[in-house]
Amino acid sequence: MKKRAIAILVAVFVLGISIHSEEKVPLILVTNDDGIESPGLYALANEMTKLGRVVVVAPKTNQSGTSHIIRYDRPTFFGEKELIPGVESYWVDNTPVACVRWAIAGPLEGVVPDLVVSGINRGLNLGPGYESGTVGAAREGALAGAAAIAASQLVMGEDADYEGAAAVLCKIAQKVLSMGDRPLLWNVNFPGGKIDSSKKIVVTKMIRRWWKMKYVVNKDIDGQPYFWVDREPNIRKMEPESDFAYLLKGYITVTPHIVYQTDFAAMEKVKALFQENGVGQR
Repeated sequence: MKKRAIAILVAVFVLGISIHSEEKVPLILVTNDDGIESPGLYALANEMTKLGRVVVVAPKTNQSGTSHIIRYDRPTFFGEKELIPGVESYWVDNTPVACVRWAIAGPLEGVVPDLVVSGINRGLNLGPGYESGTVGAAREGALAGAAAIAASQLVMGEDADYEGAAAVLCKIAQKVLSMGDRPLLWNVNFPGGKIDSSKKIVVTKMIRRWWKMKYVVNKDIDGQPYFWVDREPNIRKMEPESDFAYLLKGYITVTPHIVYQTDFAAMEKVKALFQENGVGQR
């Protein structure tokens, strides 16, 4: 009887190890638009190793403002990068969106990652974020079927607490992974200064447009006119309860985005409009 009990205990122990060993380790792709040398990328990738297998694929150089574009007009060079011991890392001489697409087709061998995290960007990406390479990379991950987070931080001068922001972002990523929802796209923005768990997180809507654009016109030595685009925060366009409003109060903001942008609420109205004009519906 005693031998049988011991045998049962051993079997349960071995079975437990077997079940545990088969638990799926999350696959996490880390990217950004500031480039492979960015300290925000390093802090983020280092923190994400606590959650699963991390692969880093980031632009070779700064690609800020590249939105959702890919450059097709030239070959794209790439190479390995020693970033964090044990973490497979690559630089790609193209945009953040190209990094995500190539990562899935190349290093990940066609496997869509469980989570794509883009950042931590130097500077905020409030509102829709359409011009942002950081948000563009995350959106590309979501369109591929992954859960995705874009992360950005307000930087004042040279001071940026990327390590603190990455630690909080790791907890946010944990929540995303535990939800199991795919696809998913969250835009996260951190205020400036010291970031730790005492900072409150608020889930809020995006501001519609918060930049005031300026165009500085000049001429080159041949008299050809050109302009530089500049911008500054438009405080007068502040929307209460928006990501911009909460960020100014020192909150960490989380804004869920729609991944597939069909306006289903408007479809029946648009169909009726075309029917009124004699256009048939299939």
